[in-house]
Amino acid sequence: MSKDSVQLLVGKPDQVDLNELANINYETWGYKLKNEYMSDLEIEFEDGKLNGVRQK
Repeated sequence: MSKDSVQLLVGKPDQVDLNELANINYETWGYKLKNEYMSDLEIEFEDGKLNGVRQK
């Protein structure tokens, strides 16, 4: 699933982390649902495609 599709479903992220390793772009979006200081939901992308979802 592309980043645009995820943003349409979930909305704009509260936090975005970008990393590049060996010409592969990694992006992590964080959503603050209950805790205002740390992300409760993290969505991970690899080269613009959904790679994983983690809820804390």
